[in-house]
Amino acid sequence: AVFNSHVDEYERKCHPDTRTDLLRQILEWPEDSDGKCILWLRGMAGAGKSTISRTVSERLASREQLAASFFFKRGEGDRAKASRFFTTIAAQMISNIPGLVPLIATALEKDPALPEKTLREQFDKLIFNPLLDLQDRRIKKSILVIVIDALDECEREFDIKAILDILTQCRFIKTVNLRIFLTSRPELPIRLGFQRMAEDTHEDIALHDIAESNIKHDLHAFLSDELAQIRRDSCITLDWPTSQDLDSLVEVANPLFIYAATAIRFVGDRRLGDPTDLLEAVLEHKIASDPSKLEGTYLPVLDRFLINLSHRDQENVLVRFKQIVGTIVILKDPLSMQSRERLLSISTRDVKCILDLLHSVLNVPTNTDSPIRLLHASFRDFLLDTSQRNRCPFWIDERVTNDMLATHCMRIMSIQLRENLCELQHGGMLRNQVDSTTIDSRLSPELKYDCHYYVDHLHHGEKAIHYQNALYTFLEKHFLHWLEAMGLSSRSFETLAIIESAEMISSGNARYIEFLYDAKRFTQVNRLILDIAPLQIYSSSLILAPRMSMIKDTFRAQIPAWIRHSPEVERDWSAHVQTLEGHRGGVSSVRFSLDGMQLVSASYDGNLRRWDASSGRLLQTCEGVDHGLVTSATFSPNGDQIACASPYNTVQLWDTTTTMLQSYQTLVDSKEDVFSISYSPDGKQLAVARKNSIQLWSVVTGKLIQTLPGRGRLGDSILFSPDGKNLVANSVDNTLLLWDIVKGEALREFTGNLLTFSPSGKQLGTGMVNGIVRM
Repeated sequence: AVFNSHVDEYERKCHPDTRTDLLRQILEWPEDSDGKCILWLRGMAGAGKSTISRTVSERLASREQLAASFFFKRGEGDRAKASRFFTTIAAQMISNIPGLVPLIATALEKDPALPEKTLREQFDKLIFNPLLDLQDRRIKKSILVIVIDALDECEREFDIKAILDILTQCRFIKTVNLRIFLTSRPELPIRLGFQRMAEDTHEDIALHDIAESNIKHDLHAFLSDELAQIRRDSCITLDWPTSQDLDSLVEVANPLFIYAATAIRFVGDRRLGDPTDLLEAVLEHKIASDPSKLEGTYLPVLDRFLINLSHRDQENVLVRFKQIVGTIVILKDPLSMQSRERLLSISTRDVKCILDLLHSVLNVPTNTDSPIRLLHASFRDFLLDTSQRNRCPFWIDERVTNDMLATHCMRIMSIQLRENLCELQHGGMLRNQVDSTTIDSRLSPELKYDCHYYVDHLHHGEKAIHYQNALYTFLEKHFLHWLEAMGLSSRSFETLAIIESAEMISSGNARYIEFLYDAKRFTQVNRLILDIAPLQIYSSSLILAPRMSMIKDTFRAQIPAWIRHSPEVERDWSAHVQTLEGHRGGVSSVRFSLDGMQLVSASYDGNLRRWDASSGRLLQTCEGVDHGLVTSATFSPNGDQIACASPYNTVQLWDTTTTMLQSYQTLVDSKEDVFSISYSPDGKQLAVARKNSIQLWSVVTGKLIQTLPGRGRLGDSILFSPDGKNLVANSVDNTLLLWDIVKGEALREFTGNLLTFSPSGKQLGTGMVNGIVRM
């Protein structure tokens, strides 16, 4: 993921005579004391952004100004995920900023699980706080730049939003002059992210705004030098290429540098034939009707597969092409040639015959154990573009390919999965006691891939429902084996989401639905055990499962023979789904988000914790809530915000994607406690119950809108009507007061303690301490 990594060792950098003005502008930006913290370079696919990023990184490194770099790449496993972004940045900063070593080491000693924590916590504890505490005078005030390439290729949109929001905090670091150089396509999530930033935080450069004459000059310089080198290597006469051919190539390439780079790799590939013929083939594909020019970029490469073949032979080649190349562009993580052969059950010769003609668009290592990678994401875009379905014979049907991959995934798992894959000495052996080389040797790359993604491929195929019986048959035999493999691979937290995805693939088979429900309950109860000691699922987990559990009944034979007497257990699963642990003090408040997908817990330890309600995974920790006490917390209706109240005079708002804090103090009678809080249905207002009044605050501006006077000491419950026009709150004297918010006046008083509105808002239900419920 870093610019000088071995994986990208042979990726191009800018030709010395190209991009001169742009590179000068970028490299002068960090030196400018008035320059903004973030510089965003945006441009369409193939415009040369990554090449510019590599060049900028190289030149900054030569000046000792490169703090770190991260090159996102879709379909490249961790390179497409935000989970390794800040840890990778921090690891490089340790090498480039010596004074950070003890500070980051201390952070990891205090919390060894930091690399698995939320993005905000990783940034705060591995980057932000260490830089704030930096005392090395040799480093202070020096210029340091973090280069981030292709942020649009990060997998999840909310991670992109979080990264952009978090990076804005870099402007508050004063110990060093830290700048962020970031490139991406101008995709909507990124545009919105920059729109939310303060104007003094960032500036941007649009590649499409660069003068056409400058782009053509750069393309001409690059193509002229590269073709001259091909001419020398191939002993071609000096009159090649002609000036007319060169000008034509520049014209058709403009403004896509990926076109020029692909054309050069294609023309210079001796395996494909005479460079003069290959250049002629490129120029023949000038397609004025294709504004994206991707056809002109890739068809000259692909057409070589079909030259001089009969119609029948062409069809056979296309079948193999779509099978082999289809997996390359669809796979979620890259696999090596060997792993692909085993996954697809296809010969080395067939794979090699296809890949030998694709070196101009794929990175095909000579080592068959190394992953095969796309040289540019636009190749995937071109092959999967549905508009090409009837005009390009190489078009790949994404849904059909996913079906094929799902079938192969289940075939591989059925062959390789078994109990005690790593042949551990006993069932109580902890996963962290197993050497990683042992796990890697027993779980092949394709098996790890299959266990993680087989249901995902089913979901994205066109015959998901038809695979239900095959999936059920597989799970009846291998469900526990699959759990073991996921535990050994440190992916136990992902098992519940995969099971839930499998639940969605249903044609109404009652046994299948019942099995997956039981599988989910079994996994929820045993997720932590699976993570700590995977083999325990065959013994203690099965033994302690309820008597009527389908998982227990299906896999009863796998309970170790030495266990002769089982303990008494419940007949069915209890209402207790799972236990969430982490708070260091008593829990004062627990609330679900409106969609039921998340849970927020508040504690007297001063922290908020946001959880995935399905998997139980900790998503976020908001630390240092006012005075270390939180009495109430609730989600906004859209789940983007959490409001929390302390018993003192403060209500705080937290952004759930970034843990950014927005706080405001109440303006009236600041000595009064906060008893309860509630969002309006549209999420624009927050009601705050004080001792004798209710305050309505604007969530947008943080300003007090109005105060509604009470008729006695208020209690711990406050609620808006569904239309947001009325508000009801309870009092300690067992009365309820209903207000008209628009008029700001009390409407009625009821007797009761607990309350709820009907969905229509026309009825109010109240509960009494004597057991009576009134409507």
